[in-house]
Order: sequence, then structure tokens, then C-alpha cells
Amino acid sequence: MRPPQFLIIDDDPINNFICRKTIQMHINEPSLFSFTEATHALDFLSSKPYIEFGDCSTILLLDLNMPLFSGWDFLDAFHRLQENVKVRHKIYVLTSSHNPEDLDRAKGNCYVKDYIVKPILLSTIVSISS
Repeated sequence: MRPPQFLIIDDDPINNFICRKTIQMHINEPSLFSFTEATHALDFLSSKPYIEFGDCSTILLLDLNMPLFSGWDFLDAFHRLQENVKVRHKIYVLTSSHNPEDLDRAKGNCYVKDYIVKPILLSTIVSISS
């Protein structure tokens, strides 16, 4: 079984770099995609080549607080994607927010597997990619 691919959506390039390096510490030559704009990630997920990519499991790390199109906006739009795309993704909110309302709202979303406070740790990557 091949390892999952990772998709990182965060407007902070430094956090994207940290995530990439942490993932690479656990998985040799992982399949990684990162986006600083959530709308670009949605375009990618909706693209024909991606849809036809098959059944590869994808771990999606999603920041909540982004300008223009937030993580909440992304989750609303994700709901409207094709079912064969949605079922391949395990979404983990990766945020700096310690706000209990954000936690409750994220946990109440059927697509969100868990809520992770930045920075992401190697032990977290090991846990979610197992």
C-alpha cells in the first residue's frame, strides 16, 4: 500500500515549509502539494487530472484564518465537490487558533477528522498517516 499524499492549504509559506519538512521526516519522497490560497486548492481538487488520479488517500491540512477565502469557506466549497473526490480526503484543521468556538465548529463538520494547533509535530504526522 502506498503512503497517503498530503495537501497543505495555508496562507503562510513558512508554515507550509514546516509542514513539508515534518512530513518528509516521516515519509520518504512523499507526494506533497501546498497552496497559499484556498481557491487554488479547490481548483486543483476539481481538475480533471486530479479527479481521474484514482483512489489515492489524501491528508489535507487546512488553516482556518486566511484572507479572502478562509478555511471555513473552503469547507463549505469542499461539500460541493464530487463524491469520488471527497471520500479520498481526510481533512485536519491545522490552526494557531485556541478558540473553543473554532474547535467546536471544526469538530461539528463531517469532513474534519481532527483539530491540530500549530506547529505540527512529527508525532502528529506519524499518527495521522498511519
